[in-house]
Amino acid sequence: MSAVEAKPSNLKKAPPTKLCAKCGKLKPIQAYFKNRDWEDEGGYDRWCRDCVGKCLTKTAMREYAWENHRDWNEKMWEAAKRKAESMAASNAVYQKSNPERRLKLLEQMTCSQLPSFFAVYYKYVDPTKVSGAANFKEAVERGEVSGDSAVELPEWSDEWFGEYTKRDLAWLDSYYDKLKHDSQGEELEFDAYMEDAVHNIAVQTLILKKLQMEYRSGRGSLSDVKDAQSVLDMLTKSTNLAACKRKPQQESPQLAVGEIAAYLESHGHPCTRKIEWEQDDVDRAIAELHHIVRAVGLDQ
Repeated sequence: MSAVEAKPSNLKKAPPTKLCAKCGKLKPIQAYFKNRDWEDEGGYDRWCRDCVGKCLTKTAMREYAWENHRDWNEKMWEAAKRKAESMAASNAVYQKSNPERRLKLLEQMTCSQLPSFFAVYYKYVDPTKVSGAANFKEAVERGEVSGDSAVELPEWSDEWFGEYTKRDLAWLDSYYDKLKHDSQGEELEFDAYMEDAVHNIAVQTLILKKLQMEYRSGRGSLSDVKDAQSVLDMLTKSTNLAACKRKPQQESPQLAVGEIAAYLESHGHPCTRKIEWEQDDVDRAIAELHHIVRAVGLDQ
């Protein structure tokens, strides 16, 4: 009986797969970024590409790098940010957004560009061997890495009735303090209406300054700056800040914020009162001449 010859199998081997440690899904190996020096993971990341794509903040990207044994390099982040800024210049959504929204969008765009620099800045590192933490969250809690985002995200402020960063709030408080004092440094007393009015002026001034910075950097539009300036002008001129007075113990006449702003726009300086200078010899001579003129009747 002749032996039956075994025919070669035509069945193709199934492509290798890998379980994502982030989403828990089994995916083809091509769904992961290569991590050539991580032998325990077969030369690939532990997180799939989809999970990496969902990292929309710098903190999330740093967590990805930590959990996937990649050395975090700030130069890589800056390179991705420059590319994102270049793209943002022609992005309609970015251009139409307010300054706070632009910060968030730019961070998200930077995160999306980061994978294109993985190969250039690649360096394998096992953080569990140099850290006492078992994961990124624990490392942040221990203070071994910074979990701060790339940008300072705004938080709600009851006083200013909106979302602002700590830097914005510090500027608003400082500017409000300046508005509450006249050119002589005397504090004005505001009622509830004036408090709200001056707060609105401070907020709009902050918006204008940010738009001016965006325009100077080439990322903003001149029309946005002009619109913000128009709103600030309207607030300044329509608000009757002349009603505010000095505190009761101060008897000198008040100087309104609205008066200062309006006068500054038309005259280029904020001095709205006549400044009395001490008389010199020339002033005294002119006064004597005026006296003589009146005495002889030439002033009729």
